[in-house]
This record gives sequence, structure tokens and C-alpha cells, in this order.
Amino acid sequence: MYFFRVIFIASMLLIGTTQADELDDIEINFREQPRQLHSTVVSSTPKSLRYLSLKEFQASASELGYTSGQLINQLILLARLDLDAQVLVPGRLEQALEIIELLKIIARSDYEKAALYNLEGRYLGRVDQQYQQTVALNQQALEQLGEAEDKRSQLLRYVIYEDLGTVNLIAKQPIPSLNAYNLLRDTAYQLRNDYLIANAEAALGKYYNVNDQQTKSLQHYTEAFRLASRYNHPNQKALLQLNLAKLYRDMEQWDEALEFAHGAADAYKSMGSGSFLSHTMTVIAMVYANTGEWNKAIDYYLNAQQLDAELKNFIAQGLNFHNLGEAYFNLNDHQVALDYLFQANAIFKDRKSNHYLVYNEMLIAEVSQAMEDWPLTMQHATEALRLAKLLELPQEQIEALGYQTHAYKAQGQYQQALLSQEQSFQLQQELLEQERNTNSNVSSSAVTEQKLKLEVSQLRQEKLQQQDSLHTRNILLAITLGLSLLLLALATQQYKLRKRMAKINLAQKTKMQQEPITSLPGYLALLGSVSSTTKGLALLSLEDELNSDLTLGNSLAAPRLAQLAEDIAAITGAKVFLLRPGLFALTLTEETRPAQLYRQLSDWQFQGLAPKLALGYIPLPLLANPDVKLSPETLVETAQLALAGAISLQNNQGSYVGFSTLDFTPAAIFSAPLYLQLQKSIIRGLIRVETNGEKDKIHWPEVLQPSRSEHVSII
Repeated sequence: MYFFRVIFIASMLLIGTTQADELDDIEINFREQPRQLHSTVVSSTPKSLRYLSLKEFQASASELGYTSGQLINQLILLARLDLDAQVLVPGRLEQALEIIELLKIIARSDYEKAALYNLEGRYLGRVDQQYQQTVALNQQALEQLGEAEDKRSQLLRYVIYEDLGTVNLIAKQPIPSLNAYNLLRDTAYQLRNDYLIANAEAALGKYYNVNDQQTKSLQHYTEAFRLASRYNHPNQKALLQLNLAKLYRDMEQWDEALEFAHGAADAYKSMGSGSFLSHTMTVIAMVYANTGEWNKAIDYYLNAQQLDAELKNFIAQGLNFHNLGEAYFNLNDHQVALDYLFQANAIFKDRKSNHYLVYNEMLIAEVSQAMEDWPLTMQHATEALRLAKLLELPQEQIEALGYQTHAYKAQGQYQQALLSQEQSFQLQQELLEQERNTNSNVSSSAVTEQKLKLEVSQLRQEKLQQQDSLHTRNILLAITLGLSLLLLALATQQYKLRKRMAKINLAQKTKMQQEPITSLPGYLALLGSVSSTTKGLALLSLEDELNSDLTLGNSLAAPRLAQLAEDIAAITGAKVFLLRPGLFALTLTEETRPAQLYRQLSDWQFQGLAPKLALGYIPLPLLANPDVKLSPETLVETAQLALAGAISLQNNQGSYVGFSTLDFTPAAIFSAPLYLQLQKSIIRGLIRVETNGEKDKIHWPEVLQPSRSEHVSII
């Protein structure tokens, strides 16, 4: 349904009957379904975009059945889509540049020229990171639009403010960025579109988070979520989850950060958005880095790096190399850290990304200082200082001077070290003076003015919305009331039916998971109980009870088995499942050793409360690699082999056998036929066996080689 809506919107753009609401829908679909919209627009665009004059272009448009204005609108939209990060079509950047060059020939109206300036600025910023030119071209676009208030011009103004806010934020220009984002929200309220308002609120949330004002950031993200809850647009929701993950990360609320980040990752996986999925994995890695779990951080950085390499997202690759360098530096693996940082340096230099390069040079200097490689420290501290001066970043200049000073001292160049210290002190004094001036002037002028302007605009929009609502309320009231009564009757009937069916389904599901004789939780319940919180799985055989259903009859065996299950649970603190008479399964939520569990059960046995026992045990997770998960069926069958080994010892006092794996044990050993693979792995030493008996007296079950291969489920 959503796909047909995209096609309808694109067709409206082409046939020239686009109304205000349809323009809004195009903007929303651009952000929600850019790849589908791109495919639709490309299918109805001329294959060749090479025209030498406006007259030639107009003639071609006429042959296709369009006016020149309609076809120009389509080309503007196509160029925007080509420059979108989610559109991964080969040759898209070349096509965008070709459209920009064509627009320089055919653009005539103020709107078309403004759109051209915006596209040219976006291209320079995205492809060459020439952010100053991006800002200048977008300012030209605003001047070209002037005071135009038609819907198309307002939407273009919205796009321009968003680009200005983002570019100034990247270039660390906080005041211009805040002004642009406030004007973005002002324009969104003029457009009266909840989706675009939520997008503007989220942009302000991002701004305040980047500038260490987390309380304000959370307020804006909360408002964005409130507005976004009125509709279902998965891309916007995923982006809000991603940004909230960053916010909670910066607020050092790690659990919330991981919750929102994993929610965003799941959404981007389902949407097939590789670039945003990579970014989300980087956020998860940063959370682990902030909590000192550097190995987990490295795993997620490497996953993000693999995605970025496939997408040929060079800047993202450079950032991941930088982050990997930082991680290995914190693990004191300095040489590996430098290897990654030099790879990041090469990418940032090639892409002319000085705003990233300055921090990478700084980190190389820090790692070199830790290695006491003073020439290398001096080289990269000097380069970082040069870049920080070029980008007018005083705080970064101070840090670079610190590394430089340290290197000078270590090499006995005390005069140069003194000069570096003096420069650092002077910069610190200038920063303090600027901070005083900023607090006294900026807060009372530009920011206050923007805030008042925004509040007035919001009040005006709320008044207009109320007036519009009054015109239609009376007409719709009677219709709404009748429909509401009808829907209420239908909903009540459906609710009762669903409630009754839910009770039946729950009863059937519960019954299916029970052992038939005793109604205790059985095999299916055991499979559903094994989760990431389970720390151990054990199978317990009570020899005298194995045929109790035959020797005592069901009427006597059932209460006896139920009492035994209750006693076992009380002794071990485990969840207990009855697989068949005399055979119990235990799942434990705390780490334990098979000997400890066996001792608890043996003490119970020696009190005369239970028959002779045999115990098979495996710890969970069974493999060292947390990304490889074995199915519950495989884990139960592994514990069965351990129990079979324990029973074979035939010890009058009872026996146990426990399995554990080595760090390098591969997941492939848990393939069918499982018993055969496990026994081979025991012989090869990939699986440790722990028992209270003699290992060489264990008789493992004989397994025949299967006639065809089977595969175990590895999640």
C-alpha cells in the first residue's frame, strides 16, 4: 500500500496537479522511502540529460508530454534523492552533478535558481566536505527565494534551514546552527505538518545534545516523540531511537542508551538501511567504550566497518578506523592502534575532512607520547596544531600544544617547551574572556530574539489551527457520533471474541508444555525457558523412579514425581522440568559447577529422601563467542550425552559428568549427528569432561554414521 502511495505522489508531480498536501507527502516520502521514490522518479525521467540550451530542453519535455517546469521539478527531486545517504544506486553522485550542471542552463524562476543553489551546496558538502561553500550557497538560495510564501517555496526554505543547521553543527558553529534550527522549526509550524515539526524538534534535540545541554535536548526529543506518535513512519521513529540512544549515552545512562540503540538497529535491519545500521552499531560500540568494555566495542566497530566498506562510505570508514585506534590504545596495544589511526588519516586527507583529521592527528600524538616516540609525537602534534588554527578551534589548539610541550621536554628542548606553554596559557586566557563575553551578550540578544520569534509563531499557528477546526467540527460531529456508536458495538463484540479466544489459546499453550502424567512443565516448557539469563542446564536421572509409572501406576506415581520436583527446586533454586518419569531437567540462573550441584543433590539423597542419582551438566553460554548461539534443542541433547556418560559409570553413590568448552572451540562441532561430533571433540580435547568418577571408565553411547548430512540450528 505504501509503495502505491509513492507511485501516486510521483505521478502527481509529473502531471502538474500537485496540491499542497501532496507536496507534503512528497517531502515525507523523501525521508521515509527514498529508495522506492528514487526508483519511481528514475523510471519516468529521460535517460539522457544532456541539453545544450533551454530551447532544446523545452522541446524534449514537450515530446514527453510535460511542461518544462514539471520536468525541472522532477529533476530537482531526483538530484536530492541522488545525494541522499540511503540511496545507494551506482553512479548517483555523477547523475546529481549532471543535473546540477543542466539546471545552470535551464533554471529561470526564483524557485528553480534557489533549488539549484541548495543542490550545489549539498553536493559540495556531501562529496567534498566544503562546508563554507555549502553555507554560502544556501544563503544565496534564501536570498533568491525572498519573501515567497507559496507551499513549494516554504518546503524548499525548510530544506535549506535543515542543511544550514546540520552543516554549521558539523563545522562547530553553534550560534548559526541554533539560528538555522529555530528557523527550521518556525517554518515547520507555518507548514502545519506534524511530521516536519517532529523532524525540526529532533534537530534541536540533536543540537542541544552536541552542545552539552542534555536537559533541553531531552525536552525536544520528547516533543518529537509526542508528535510522531500520531502516525506510523518507521524511518522517523528509528532515527529518533538512534538519536535518543546518543543522548542517553552522553548522559551516561547506559542501559537506556543500549535499549534505544538496539531498537534502532532492529528497525534499520528490517528496512535494509545499511548506512544507518552502521551508524547505530557505532553508537552501541561507543556505549561499550564508555563503560570500559573495549573488546565489545571493537566487535561493533568492526561490524560497522564491514557495512561501511560494502557501501563505500569512506568518511564512516575513517571514523571507525579512528574509533578502533582509540579502543586498542585503551587496551595498551599501541602498534595496532597506530595502524588503524594511520588508515583513518589517509581517508580524512583524501576526502579533505579537516574537521575529523584534526582529532585523528591529536590521537596519534597521544598514542606516540604513550610509546615515548617523541619525533612521531612532535610531527602529529604540530600537524594537529596547524589544523586547529585553520579551523579556529582554540580548545584543540591547547591540547595539541600540550603534546608538543611534552615532546620538547622529553627531547631536552626546554626553550621551545616554554614557548609552547606560553602559547597554551595565552589561549586559555582568551577562552575565559570569550566565555564571559558570550554569557553577557549572546544570551541576552540573538538567542532571546529567536526564542521570542518562535513563541509568537507557535501561538499564531495554534490560533489558525483552532479556527480551521471550528469550521469543520459541527459538520463532522453527527457523522462521527454515528460511526463511533457502530464502531463501539463492533469493537465490543470483537473484544469479547478476542478475549475468549485468548483464554482458550493460553490454556492450550500451557497444556502443550506440560508433561501428560503429572501436569508438570515438560520438554516444550524447557525449550522455551532457556534464554540469555540461563547460566546452567542439567539433566537428573533418579534410577528408582525411571519406571514408577509402571511399578506404582499413574495415580501414585504422579504425586510422588511432583513432590520430587518440588524438593529438587527447593534444594537447588533451579526451575525443574519433568521430561519423563525419573528424568528431570534443571535450568539455573546463577553460575555453578557440576560438582557443587551434585553435592547439593547428594546431601538430599543421603538424608534418605531420594533414590540413587546420575547428573549431566553444561554451563551456559556453552561457547565463548557471544554472537554464536546454539538452539535449545542442541543444548538439551548435549546435556543428554553428559547424563548418558554419568549413568554408564554405575557408581552406587551416584555420579555426575559435566561438559565445558575451550575459548577456541568452534560452533561446527554442534552439528548432526550431535553425539558423534561431541564424542570426537572430547577425544580431540575441544570439550573438557568433569566427573567424580574415572573418565576412562565412561562408556559413551555408540553412534552410527548417518547416511546423509543434517544441520543443527545455530542462531
